[in-house]
Amino acid sequence: EPKVLLLDEPFGALDAKVRKELRRWLRRLHDELHITSIFVTHDQDEALEVADRIVLMDHGRVEQVGTPQEVYERPATPFVYGFLGAVNRFVGHARGGVLHIGEHQLPHEGAHGSGEVQAYARPHELQILTDPAAAGLDATVERVLAFGASARVELIGPDGQPLEAELTRDQAESLRLQGGQRVKLSAQRLSLFEAGAGI
Repeated sequence: EPKVLLLDEPFGALDAKVRKELRRWLRRLHDELHITSIFVTHDQDEALEVADRIVLMDHGRVEQVGTPQEVYERPATPFVYGFLGAVNRFVGHARGGVLHIGEHQLPHEGAHGSGEVQAYARPHELQILTDPAAAGLDATVERVLAFGASARVELIGPDGQPLEAELTRDQAESLRLQGGQRVKLSAQRLSLFEAGAGI
C-alpha cells in the first residue's frame, strides 16, 4: 500500500496500441486505489490522458503547472505551446488584429498586441479560404489527409515553412482542396509572445 507511486516512462518500449490500452488501465487503477502517482513522460498524449495535473519542465526549469486542459488551451510559454500538440509558429510584427509577416498578413481574432512577436496557432485554429481576393496569408496546399471525421491539410507558407490546418471532413470536401492549390489562411485564434521569448 504505497503512498506514492513513481513511474519513469513505464510504457516507453511498447507499441502505440498497447501503450493506449495501458494508459486506460493505469487511469482506472489510479481512480480505484487513490494513490498519488508521479508519472515521468516525454509523450504528450500520455501526459494529457493520464494526469490530473501536469508539470512541464525544460532543462530542469518548471515552465507551467496546471490541469491538462489548462496547459493545452492556455500555454504560458512558447516551449509549452511547442511541446503539447501540433502547432504552427509565425514570426512577425503585430498591429491590432493583423500579424504582418514580411510583406504578408495573417488576420486573427486572438489576443491583440503590438511589436515584434512570435505567434502560435493550433491546426484547428487556422481557417482556409479559397477566395483569391480574401484577406489572409498566402499558402499552397501540399496534400490533404482525410481519415475519419477530420482532415489534416499540409500547406507551405509564403516563406517555405510547413504549416498544418485541421478541418472537419465536411469542410474539407466543400473546399475541394487539391495539392498545388493556392489558398489564404486566417486564424480564429493566435497566441502572441515577445519575439525573444524562449522556444
